[in-house]
Amino acid sequence: MQPRIDGWRWGGYTQGMKSLPLCLLMLALDTIWVSAAPREHKAYFKPFLWKSEPPSDCPFPASRAISGLLFTGVHSDYHFADTWYPTWAADGNLYSPFTDGDVFGEGSNSDGFTFANDRDRQTLNYSKRPATTGQAVLMGDDPLNLTIKSLGTVAADPYPYGGRYPCGSLVYKGVWYYGTYMKNFGEQSYFVNIPSKFISPDGRTAWLCYSANFAPDWNNEKIRSNPPGSHYGLVMQEIRLLGPGMPAKF
Repeated sequence: MQPRIDGWRWGGYTQGMKSLPLCLLMLALDTIWVSAAPREHKAYFKPFLWKSEPPSDCPFPASRAISGLLFTGVHSDYHFADTWYPTWAADGNLYSPFTDGDVFGEGSNSDGFTFANDRDRQTLNYSKRPATTGQAVLMGDDPLNLTIKSLGTVAADPYPYGGRYPCGSLVYKGVWYYGTYMKNFGEQSYFVNIPSKFISPDGRTAWLCYSANFAPDWNNEKIRSNPPGSHYGLVMQEIRLLGPGMPAKF
């Protein structure tokens, strides 16, 4: 059974929408998409251990089960929109929101305003507009070679905020729920999550899913890519959770 979209929340109130089965959305949309060239499962940068530097006043004790996190160097090369929160549905597919970009021509934009320069008066004018969130399905069992299709977008007024981003995403009993949030960005990743579909049987190897706000020039700021392979849009990084005494096998 494929999930239906039931609504979303932002700014302290809930905006409802008519529930629609995603199978009908998929049939109604004439989605344009192409398959990317197969990506090889190999290290694209030298594996390394992520530094663990908790603050001295951290109130939580160190984990006894996990002693380190290894980036294996294996990562995806998708260049779609950003803000992905995949949730694993009963039909075997992952379903996720997206925005600020497009999925094979289906675009979404989180801004609630349209800006225009008035060169004569040297002013920046703006007008309100609905912000949009997109919906997509991710099909396949290989994080490096997924088939991704847009299921359409939804527009709504984000006022009194300047825009909205999708966030938490969950399919439960055939209904897909997700929320939205507002945030300023710097040298960081966002919508960080670990899709449960791709966790290894022993629970040690997983895929870190995020979007990297590491742009070469973001509002006149130089924001570096860390770890390597990070970029704007959907990123999948293979990680390994190390236990006490476990060697960091590269």
